[in-house]
Amino acid sequence: MPKFDIKRITFLYFVFFFFLFNFTPIPNYVYIFAAIAYLIIPIYGSLNIRLNLYVKSVSRFEDRQDNVVLTFNLNENVSNIADLLDTLKECNIQAIFFCTGNFLINNRKIAERINSEGHIIGNHSMSYSKKFGFYSASKLIGNLKQTEQLIYEITKNKTKYFRPPFGVTNPSVKKAVLKLDYSVIGWRFRFSDKRLDSIKFLERIHKKIKNGDIIIIEFKSETDWKNICKFVKKQNKL
Repeated sequence: MPKFDIKRITFLYFVFFFFLFNFTPIPNYVYIFAAIAYLIIPIYGSLNIRLNLYVKSVSRFEDRQDNVVLTFNLNENVSNIADLLDTLKECNIQAIFFCTGNFLINNRKIAERINSEGHIIGNHSMSYSKKFGFYSASKLIGNLKQTEQLIYEITKNKTKYFRPPFGVTNPSVKKAVLKLDYSVIGWRFRFSDKRLDSIKFLERIHKKIKNGDIIIIEFKSETDWKNICKFVKKQNKL
C-alpha cells in the first residue's frame, strides 16, 4: 500500500472546504461529518500498519523472490514454541520471530534454539503492553534498546527488524524507528481469525500469494502449523 501523507491530507481538506465554503452553500452536518472523518483517519491509520500512515512497513521482501516468509510474534503469554520449532525444522523452513524482551528473559533456552536453528529474531518491544501506543518517543527508544540488547546477547548481531505490538504506529514509533534505524515489518496475510482453520486460510490465499510475501501466524494448533508449513515448503520448493 502507498504511504499516506497526513500533511498532504490536511492541506487538501482545508483547500476542499475553503472552496466549498466560499462558492457552494452546504449544510452544517457536512462540516461535522468531515471533522469526524478527519479525526478518524489518524486513529485508523495508527491501528492499521498496512496503511503506512506514519511509517512505511514491509509486507513483502523484494530481495527474497523465491521465498514466502513466515513470521511469528512471541510475547510473554505464548507457549508451545518447542513444538513449533520442531515443525519448522521438519519442513526445513527459516522464519522470523518477533520477540518481546520479557519473552527473551523468561525463555532464554528457547530463544537460543531459535537462533541456533537459523531463524531471525526481531524486536517486538519489551512487553506486549496495551499502553504501547501511548509511549513517548524517548520512552519507546529506551524500551526498544533494552530488547535490542537482549537480542544481541543471544545472536551477537544487531537486529534490523521491528514489529510494533498490535501493529500500532504513530509519530512516536516513527521517531524511534528513524533513530534506531529499524525496518518495520508488517504482513500481507495474517492467520489469526479463530473462526478460520488453516485449510480455509490456505484456500483463500493460495491464488493471491507471491514469492517474498510475509505471512504472520498467530499460535493455534499443531495441525494448523503443519498445514501452513507444508504449504510454504511446497511454495518455496524446499
